[in-house]
Amino acid sequence: GGTLALCKIVYIVLLLMIFMLPSKKFETTKKSFGYKICFIIAAVGLNVIWLKISAGYMVEFNPGVDSAMQVKFVLTHMLRYALIVIRTTIMNGSFYIRTMFGSLMGAASIETNSIIWITYLILFITSICLCPMPNIKIQKNNVIILFVTFLSGCALIYTSLYVQWTPYKNDVINGIQGRYFTPIIATLAMGVVISLKNPPLTYNNKKENMFDMVYIHILAIVLNAMTVLDITAYYL
Repeated sequence: GGTLALCKIVYIVLLLMIFMLPSKKFETTKKSFGYKICFIIAAVGLNVIWLKISAGYMVEFNPGVDSAMQVKFVLTHMLRYALIVIRTTIMNGSFYIRTMFGSLMGAASIETNSIIWITYLILFITSICLCPMPNIKIQKNNVIILFVTFLSGCALIYTSLYVQWTPYKNDVINGIQGRYFTPIIATLAMGVVISLKNPPLTYNNKKENMFDMVYIHILAIVLNAMTVLDITAYYL
């Protein structure tokens, strides 16, 4: 979480997952809480230092962008901003899903065959729905932490692009791409898996786990080969 946040500040929300560590893994509850808080403070501190350093190199090169005024607008018009987020999601939601699963490669300019991203999307949804519960004790608050992490990450992605990339008071947020959600999508997936409470896998019957089957691995290899061919064709 700390490393990702240094690469892109919006992923600092992944630090919330440290609270999924059971307190019993530490000597005392007090030490558990202290360790987790210190970890977050250290990571946030590194980010603040980096933001101070990098701020001098950042420029607003899109016409109409005013980051300071945009922040003020968001904070003083929360309901209107919420409607902007909803409007943006409705208008561009399909684009976010397509690009999250590989419809555009390279610098968002190499279009791949639609079969590739659609198949990966189906595999992703299927794996979530059929994934057996881990045969371990799950803390009750873990699902909440996972969903809050995902939603907070989405909120930061939307807001950062609205502040730094979108013209002042624009009715739609510009510049969001599906790949921005890739580092946080697993938190949503795992939250759903825990919520579904599928029976734990018993390895007496391999058919219970579709992803142990050879044909899934072959399909992934074929899809990757198709992607390589599309990229090669683009440059040729």
